[in-house]
Amino acid sequence: MTETEAESAVEDANQGLQIVQLQHADPVQDVYYTQRAETVEDITRTIEEIAQMYKRLTVMVGEQEDVVVRIDERVSETLTTVGKAHTELTTLVRTVSTSQWLLIKVFFILIVFAVFFVVFVA
Repeated sequence: MTETEAESAVEDANQGLQIVQLQHADPVQDVYYTQRAETVEDITRTIEEIAQMYKRLTVMVGEQEDVVVRIDERVSETLTTVGKAHTELTTLVRTVSTSQWLLIKVFFILIVFAVFFVVFVA
């Protein structure tokens, strides 16, 4: 028997001894290891559930990206439209101001004619 075969035989014997020891292990330790195994399985399931939640969150964020891009585009369009509306309103105010002065002038001329008619003609 060579040295490696001897070492292999010793390892096999040690493994067999460990198996026998595990089979004859203390029932309290058996319960402890069973509980630990169940706890590990619970933790594994919890981690898998969290991973699924993150996957769903990633999908929702991806869907919301399109909405955010559309909102950004519409905000840009709105800013352009508001700028045009401001320009139009400024033009309208200038036009209305000019019209008000014209109306004031017309009423002033009418009042002058009315006073002239009352004073000199009537």
